[in-house]
Amino acid sequence: MRESDLNHLQWIVARLASNEPVNRSDMVSLLILTRGYAPKGSMLLDLGHSVAHDERNKGQTFEYLERYARRVRIVFTHGGRLHVPLAYPVEDVIRELNLVLRDLGLAVKLDPDDIATRQVMAAGIADALDGTSFALKGATVVISTGVSEVGKHYSLQLTLRDSIDGVIKYRAGTKIGLPWLIDTKGESDGDASST
Repeated sequence: MRESDLNHLQWIVARLASNEPVNRSDMVSLLILTRGYAPKGSMLLDLGHSVAHDERNKGQTFEYLERYARRVRIVFTHGGRLHVPLAYPVEDVIRELNLVLRDLGLAVKLDPDDIATRQVMAAGIADALDGTSFALKGATVVISTGVSEVGKHYSLQLTLRDSIDGVIKYRAGTKIGLPWLIDTKGESDGDASST
Protein backbone atom coordinates (compact mmCIF):
# COMPACT_ATOMS: atom_id res chain seq x y z
CA MET A 1 0.00 0.00 0.00
CA ARG A 2 1.25 3.50 -0.80
CA GLU A 3 2.56 5.48 2.15
CA SER A 4 0.01 8.24 1.54
CA ASP A 5 -2.80 5.63 1.71
CA LEU A 6 -1.35 4.14 4.90
CA ASN A 7 -1.22 7.61 6.46
CA HIS A 8 -4.79 8.33 5.42
CA LEU A 9 -5.95 4.97 6.78
CA GLN A 10 -4.16 5.60 10.07
CA TRP A 11 -5.77 9.05 10.34
CA ILE A 12 -9.28 7.63 9.69
CA VAL A 13 -8.89 4.85 12.26
CA ALA A 14 -7.45 7.28 14.84
CA ARG A 15 -10.58 9.43 14.45
CA LEU A 16 -12.81 6.37 14.84
CA ALA A 17 -10.79 5.22 17.88
CA SER A 18 -11.43 8.65 19.44
CA ASN A 19 -15.15 8.12 18.71
CA GLU A 20 -15.13 11.03 16.30
CA PRO A 21 -17.38 10.59 13.29
CA VAL A 22 -15.81 10.40 9.87
CA ASN A 23 -17.38 11.70 6.68
CA ARG A 24 -18.68 9.45 3.96
CA SER A 25 -15.63 9.80 1.73
CA ASP A 26 -13.28 8.80 4.57
CA MET A 27 -15.30 5.65 5.32
CA VAL A 28 -15.46 4.82 1.60
CA SER A 29 -11.66 5.21 1.55
CA LEU A 30 -11.26 2.94 4.58
CA LEU A 31 -13.39 0.20 3.00
CA ILE A 32 -11.75 0.48 -0.42
CA LEU A 33 -8.19 0.63 0.96
CA THR A 34 -8.67 -2.39 3.23
CA ARG A 35 -10.64 -4.64 0.88
CA GLY A 36 -7.52 -5.70 -1.00
CA TYR A 37 -6.01 -6.92 2.28
CA ALA A 38 -9.12 -8.46 3.86
CA PRO A 39 -9.26 -12.25 3.90
CA LYS A 40 -11.45 -14.06 1.38
CA GLY A 41 -14.93 -14.59 2.82
CA SER A 42 -14.58 -11.80 5.39
CA MET A 43 -17.27 -9.24 6.16
CA LEU A 44 -14.74 -6.46 5.57
CA LEU A 45 -14.07 -7.71 2.04
CA ASP A 46 -17.80 -7.91 1.25
CA LEU A 47 -18.38 -4.41 2.64
CA GLY A 48 -15.53 -3.14 0.45
CA HIS A 49 -17.12 -4.76 -2.60
CA SER A 50 -20.50 -3.31 -1.62
CA VAL A 51 -19.10 0.22 -1.47
CA ALA A 52 -17.34 -0.26 -4.80
CA HIS A 53 -20.47 -1.53 -6.61
CA ASP A 54 -23.79 0.24 -6.14
CA GLU A 55 -25.78 -2.85 -7.13
CA ARG A 56 -24.77 -6.33 -5.95
CA ASN A 57 -25.83 -9.69 -7.32
CA LYS A 58 -23.33 -11.89 -5.46
CA GLY A 59 -21.28 -12.01 -2.29
CA GLN A 60 -21.78 -12.76 1.38
CA THR A 61 -24.48 -10.12 1.93
CA PHE A 62 -26.31 -11.22 -1.21
CA GLU A 63 -26.40 -14.85 -0.01
CA TYR A 64 -27.54 -13.79 3.48
CA LEU A 65 -30.38 -11.76 1.95
CA GLU A 66 -31.46 -14.58 -0.37
CA ARG A 67 -31.80 -16.90 2.66
CA TYR A 68 -33.66 -14.23 4.62
CA ALA A 69 -36.11 -13.49 1.77
CA ARG A 70 -36.90 -17.21 1.42
CA ARG A 71 -37.53 -17.45 5.18
CA VAL A 72 -39.81 -14.38 5.11
CA ARG A 73 -41.89 -16.01 2.36
CA ILE A 74 -42.20 -19.24 4.37
CA VAL A 75 -43.18 -17.47 7.61
CA PHE A 76 -45.64 -15.11 5.89
CA THR A 77 -47.23 -18.02 4.00
CA HIS A 78 -47.31 -20.71 6.69
CA GLY A 79 -46.49 -18.98 9.98
CA GLY A 80 -43.64 -19.62 12.36
CA ARG A 81 -40.83 -17.72 13.93
CA LEU A 82 -38.72 -15.28 11.96
CA HIS A 83 -35.17 -15.23 13.31
CA VAL A 84 -33.13 -12.30 11.95
CA PRO A 85 -29.43 -12.46 12.83
CA LEU A 86 -27.51 -9.30 12.04
CA ALA A 87 -25.78 -9.54 8.67
CA TYR A 88 -22.68 -7.74 9.97
CA PRO A 89 -22.35 -7.49 13.75
CA VAL A 90 -20.27 -4.32 13.86
CA GLU A 91 -17.89 -5.61 16.57
CA ASP A 92 -16.95 -8.49 14.25
CA VAL A 93 -16.27 -6.02 11.43
CA ILE A 94 -14.05 -4.05 13.84
CA ARG A 95 -12.12 -7.20 14.78
CA GLU A 96 -11.52 -8.01 11.10
CA LEU A 97 -10.41 -4.43 10.47
CA ASN A 98 -7.96 -4.63 13.40
CA LEU A 99 -6.37 -7.74 11.87
CA VAL A 100 -5.93 -6.00 8.52
CA LEU A 101 -4.45 -2.92 10.23
CA ARG A 102 -2.01 -5.15 12.12
CA ASP A 103 -1.01 -6.90 8.89
CA LEU A 104 -0.39 -3.49 7.30
CA GLY A 105 1.91 -2.59 10.21
CA LEU A 106 -0.37 0.08 11.72
CA ALA A 107 -0.36 0.28 15.51
CA VAL A 108 -3.74 2.02 15.79
CA LYS A 109 -6.75 -0.19 16.42
CA LEU A 110 -10.38 0.05 17.47
CA ASP A 111 -12.00 -1.36 20.63
CA PRO A 112 -14.78 -3.70 19.50
CA ASP A 113 -16.22 -3.79 23.04
CA ASP A 114 -16.68 -0.03 23.32
CA ILE A 115 -20.28 0.92 22.51
CA ALA A 116 -19.33 4.43 21.32
CA THR A 117 -16.77 2.94 18.92
CA ARG A 118 -19.35 0.46 17.62
CA GLN A 119 -21.84 3.27 17.08
CA VAL A 120 -19.43 5.57 15.21
CA MET A 121 -18.21 2.66 13.07
CA ALA A 122 -21.78 1.55 12.25
CA ALA A 123 -22.74 5.12 11.35
CA GLY A 124 -19.76 5.44 9.02
CA ILE A 125 -20.34 2.10 7.28
CA ALA A 126 -24.07 2.79 6.90
CA ASP A 127 -23.36 6.22 5.44
CA ALA A 128 -20.81 4.79 2.98
CA LEU A 129 -23.19 2.07 1.79
CA ASP A 130 -26.46 4.03 1.90
CA GLY A 131 -28.42 3.28 -1.27
CA THR A 132 -26.51 0.12 -2.22
CA SER A 133 -29.00 -2.37 -3.65
CA PHE A 134 -29.15 -6.14 -3.97
CA ALA A 135 -31.13 -7.68 -6.84
CA LEU A 136 -32.46 -10.93 -5.39
CA LYS A 137 -34.49 -13.56 -7.27
CA GLY A 138 -37.87 -12.48 -5.90
CA ALA A 139 -37.03 -9.29 -4.09
CA THR A 140 -34.91 -6.19 -3.91
CA VAL A 141 -33.00 -4.97 -0.86
CA VAL A 142 -31.64 -1.46 -0.39
CA ILE A 143 -29.35 -0.34 2.43
CA SER A 144 -30.98 2.58 4.17
CA THR A 145 -30.19 5.01 6.97
CA GLY A 146 -32.81 7.08 8.72
CA VAL A 147 -33.70 8.95 11.86
CA SER A 148 -36.59 8.13 14.19
CA GLU A 149 -37.61 9.13 17.70
CA VAL A 150 -35.08 6.65 19.14
CA GLY A 151 -32.22 8.03 17.03
CA LYS A 152 -30.41 7.05 13.87
CA HIS A 153 -31.10 3.59 12.48
CA TYR A 154 -29.46 1.50 9.81
CA SER A 155 -31.45 -1.14 8.05
CA LEU A 156 -31.74 -3.35 5.04
CA GLN A 157 -35.07 -2.61 3.35
CA LEU A 158 -36.46 -5.82 1.80
CA THR A 159 -39.17 -5.43 -0.83
CA LEU A 160 -40.77 -8.63 -2.15
CA ARG A 161 -41.99 -8.46 -5.74
CA ASP A 162 -45.10 -10.60 -5.16
CA SER A 163 -47.98 -10.31 -2.72
CA ILE A 164 -48.46 -13.07 -0.15
CA ASP A 165 -51.94 -14.16 0.95
CA GLY A 166 -50.94 -16.41 3.81
CA VAL A 167 -50.94 -16.34 7.58
CA ILE A 168 -49.47 -12.86 7.28
CA LYS A 169 -50.81 -10.73 4.44
CA TYR A 170 -48.13 -8.93 2.46
CA ARG A 171 -48.73 -6.46 -0.35
CA ALA A 172 -46.05 -6.43 -3.07
CA GLY A 173 -43.80 -3.41 -2.76
CA THR A 174 -44.18 -3.01 1.02
CA LYS A 175 -40.77 -2.56 2.66
CA ILE A 176 -39.63 -4.83 5.49
CA GLY A 177 -36.72 -3.45 7.51
CA LEU A 178 -34.12 -5.59 9.20
CA PRO A 179 -31.07 -4.56 11.23
CA TRP A 180 -27.70 -5.31 9.69
CA LEU A 181 -24.89 -3.70 11.76
CA ILE A 182 -26.18 -2.80 15.17
CA ASP A 183 -29.51 -2.66 16.99
CA THR A 184 -31.23 0.45 18.37
CA LYS A 185 -29.46 0.12 21.74
CA GLY A 186 -26.03 0.14 20.12
CA GLU A 187 -25.68 -3.59 20.71
CA SER A 188 -24.88 -6.05 18.01
CA ASP A 189 -25.25 -9.44 19.55
CA GLY A 190 -26.05 -10.84 16.12
CA ASP A 191 -29.60 -11.83 17.03
CA ALA A 192 -32.77 -9.89 16.43
CA SER A 193 -35.95 -11.91 16.45
CA SER A 194 -39.55 -11.28 15.63
CA THR A 195 -42.58 -13.53 15.54
